[in-house]
Amino acid sequence: MAHYQSPAQSDTDGRKSKDEMFSVLASGKYECAICRRRLASMQRILLHLAEIHGLSPVKKVKKLYLQDESIRVPSRTLTRWKKTGKMKQSDVQRSLQLGHDHQQNSCHDDDEIVHVEQSPEVFIDHPVTEDAENLEEPVEEFEVYGETVVSSNMCEFDTSLDEEHCFANLSASYVHSDEDLESYDSCNSHLSDSSFTSDESSSNSSSSCESEDDNGSKLTAQESQALHILSCFSRNNLSASACKDILETMKSLFPNSEVASLLNLNHLTYVDTTPVREVHYCILCDELFPSYPDVVLCATVNCEGLRYKGSRQNQQQKGRQPRKSFVMADIKKQLEDLLQTPGIWDDIVQCRTDIFQRRRSGSTCITDITDGEAYQDLMSEGGFLDPTANSVNLTAMFNTDGVNLYSSSKIELWPIFLAINELSPVQRFARDNMILAGIWQGKGKPPFWQFLTIFCEEMNELYSSGIEVQLDKYETNITVKFAVVCGTLDLPAKAETLNMTYFNGLEACITCEEPGLVVKQGKGTARCFPYRASEDRFESRKHDAVISQMKSASTVKRCKGFKGLSALSQLEPYNIVKGTVPDYMHGVLLGVVKCLLQNGSPPLRGYLEEDYMENLMCLSEGVYILLRDSISELALNRASLLLEKFYSTFQSLYGDGSCGLNVHNTGLHLVQYVKLWGPLWAWSCFPFEDTNAMLLQAVHGTGLVLKQVMSIAGALKRFSQNDHDLTEAVKNKLAGEDLQTADRVVVRGKKFFSSLYKRMQKRCCSVVLCTDGRICSVKTYVVRDGVVSAVVTEMERVEKVSRTNLCPGSHLVEVRSSDTMDVIDVLDLVDTLVYLKHDLTEYVVRMPNRHGHAIFK
Repeated sequence: MAHYQSPAQSDTDGRKSKDEMFSVLASGKYECAICRRRLASMQRILLHLAEIHGLSPVKKVKKLYLQDESIRVPSRTLTRWKKTGKMKQSDVQRSLQLGHDHQQNSCHDDDEIVHVEQSPEVFIDHPVTEDAENLEEPVEEFEVYGETVVSSNMCEFDTSLDEEHCFANLSASYVHSDEDLESYDSCNSHLSDSSFTSDESSSNSSSSCESEDDNGSKLTAQESQALHILSCFSRNNLSASACKDILETMKSLFPNSEVASLLNLNHLTYVDTTPVREVHYCILCDELFPSYPDVVLCATVNCEGLRYKGSRQNQQQKGRQPRKSFVMADIKKQLEDLLQTPGIWDDIVQCRTDIFQRRRSGSTCITDITDGEAYQDLMSEGGFLDPTANSVNLTAMFNTDGVNLYSSSKIELWPIFLAINELSPVQRFARDNMILAGIWQGKGKPPFWQFLTIFCEEMNELYSSGIEVQLDKYETNITVKFAVVCGTLDLPAKAETLNMTYFNGLEACITCEEPGLVVKQGKGTARCFPYRASEDRFESRKHDAVISQMKSASTVKRCKGFKGLSALSQLEPYNIVKGTVPDYMHGVLLGVVKCLLQNGSPPLRGYLEEDYMENLMCLSEGVYILLRDSISELALNRASLLLEKFYSTFQSLYGDGSCGLNVHNTGLHLVQYVKLWGPLWAWSCFPFEDTNAMLLQAVHGTGLVLKQVMSIAGALKRFSQNDHDLTEAVKNKLAGEDLQTADRVVVRGKKFFSSLYKRMQKRCCSVVLCTDGRICSVKTYVVRDGVVSAVVTEMERVEKVSRTNLCPGSHLVEVRSSDTMDVIDVLDLVDTLVYLKHDLTEYVVRMPNRHGHAIFK
């Protein structure tokens, strides 16, 4: 049980009111007063305040009933005393009397909360144990927090770490208590009633006929109960038929209930007022029907396509359904709602400030999509993002891809999603902040010209005119313009949207005019994109030339790989060549790496031959560099050399037919697009694929999988030196009583595991990087006198000898286990390393960035 306060607060008692920290909504959820995020429980909102907003805890000191007889003894403690023979008659009488007084008073004594001044860097939290009366020792969870002590772009294992960036101010304090808490309900009621200084009245619970929503408006009993039912339906993702059945069952079970009799599914489902536009098109020629619904015949000459299902005589019937259609959402309304979401505009302002500061400083490091050359060109004088102009303009990245609706069906969904580039990565790729522009459902592929043309028309209007947004911080409305500047697509979707040949066809590369070669592959043939020296390479494509080639092309006679005009040619200020990036997820991970696993299987059965190993290391380190948080010019040049070396040797090692378009893009164009749009993670398809999965969760079928939330903190147990194989030096350091051990901790928001953590079966996560550059394996974590330490075994580095000056694979560090054991403070842990072992050879590698493949909410 904890109460949180701001580190900068100067109140003498150190407390904030409940209204300042969070509020409890009518739905039962807890809403953060800072960012307005809603969470399901008291524990989650308190952890959210600590982790996201950096608010330090005020801990509850337990066992106060041993010092003050006016405090009631917890019932479970009495039960344990009774079983162990420690029960006294005075304890029983005191508990009964205080329990009676406790029931008479709805508020807990505020004396039970002891406010402790504590450093914001470290705390250990003890959650509630539901079955503590059956345990000999209390099971307690803890987390260790602190300020970031290592720069985000440190990707090498440097032993000479800069104190300015890394490891200043590591001192910390610790609050520890050793008694189990009362029941979870009493904890929640205690926190909500007495932990905060507030002037709130009893209006929240005094009336059963009226309640207030989160905007303060009054709700009738029927409206309040309807919201609770709707919340239940939405939380469990029930189908419409299931919702109807539940409502009918409620009416039959409670025939005399006026509220139940008035419940109607149509009333419940009327929640979102965002307008949606349904567009009908001809099933034969894909021509769009006009918005007037009674036009039922296709206007195309000699086309007999009908608008609605059924015969021509049934076209005017009520309840008619279109033969083919797609839905376009109101992008303006979604953008306005998103910008008015608490915290979003502040995030945009902060990101724009950081962008302008990096631009003025002349930094050449690439840290995000906003550092790319293409984005910086938009910030030039007179550009769409000119910082000297008195306007607020935003840019977006779009994605569209086919999603199989059912595993046993060919029906697909093709959504169009937008992500705002000026948001921080955490907010940019959050599901709640993605804009759904449109969606098509059916068999096969959507009519891309019609589908994307309407999308381009809406985005062009936002680009030229923008929208008026009312924000609380401004007295008048502000105009915000919005433009799509980048698109991340897999190869099939790219071919469809650009109206060009597929990846196995002639001149299929959108970046250059490489035609490729047809070579033998197995029993047939395949198109190869061979490596060529720089003087022999084909010309790079230009946007204006591509538009001209599209206009002169047709499905019968293609021009430079194009079959006609693409709808994206209408999108302003989108550059088809620079803006359409080669996706890292599909191109590298599901393309090149998959090819390596298939074609390189014979050498992988034993020891990998040196030529194959060097080729693989060139790819591995090259992509590793391009995934970093911060990429310098020197690192970018090295990545270019590594990937070009990979490309030049790939064809001779794996055969001509294996050198497809993915290998061509990876070896030749990936670095080019990192220069244009920042690190690979900034324009990966991973977050969009996650949002596609969110769409599938709204589809009710047999394949629905519910997510589970697990605790990440470890359980404390009594420490015994006999349970661990320790050296004498370590035993001396750990001498003493009241030692406890844990299998996992959280330090500065990062999870660290020990080798004793049994649930990590498929991978080793106990190898860590320390502040002094040492690489260690954690045996266990020990808590003693308020200090959390790690018992580690050091790992020695093995010097690597390379056959070439390029030395590919330098991000992989070969190590050797040793017998050297030590005890270090957990604040000296920097990061968890990926541990690999093949036979007797051991390697470690640090993850290239803190984002992973994507950032989700």
